[in-house]
Amino acid sequence: MYGVLVVLGWNEAMLVLFNPLYFAALLGLLGAAWVIFQLNLVGPLYAVGKTVTGEIQRQVSARLREHFSQPLDTAPPRQPRLAAPVAARYEDEVEMDRLDDKRDY
Repeated sequence: MYGVLVVLGWNEAMLVLFNPLYFAALLGLLGAAWVIFQLNLVGPLYAVGKTVTGEIQRQVSARLREHFSQPLDTAPPRQPRLAAPVAARYEDEVEMDRLDDKRDY
């Protein structure tokens, strides 16, 4: 319990203890760790983790090399052609009133 308290701090340790969902997750993780230690699966689990990590690192570095090995396009970007403005056609003439006009309607 003191290890959890040191790692998480007081507030987070109390959150894990009093929240049923987090508490169940903690019990599940502790149970899985106990089974792994009892069946001496720490070595194989470490080997699998190391292999998976190495494969992820290999794929990421290959994709980064592929991405950055492509030549940069140094030509200026082409401007898109804009459509010619269409003249507005109004069927009705609209008359605007002046705001300073003091006519009563």
